[in-house]
Amino acid sequence: MLAIEAKNPSRPIENGKEIKVKIPVGYHIKLHTLKVLKGQSISDTVELALEKYFNTHPWPEHMPPSARVVQVGSGPMGPL
Repeated sequence: MLAIEAKNPSRPIENGKEIKVKIPVGYHIKLHTLKVLKGQSISDTVELALEKYFNTHPWPEHMPPSARVVQVGSGPMGPL
């Protein structure tokens, strides 16, 4: 399951938004390993990964960019 929660930062971030994301433990271990080996913050690593992803997966024209993701995963009535 992947959960996303947007937060209002106490200080402005350069055109950014702070979010809280629940990820599988294995992903966290891999991100932490990259942090230790490369000396790059987890935030910077995730930002680079997202930039690469969205550069190779264009946003669908029929979907507005402000579409809100409420929940990703399986609900009580099956996959969402």
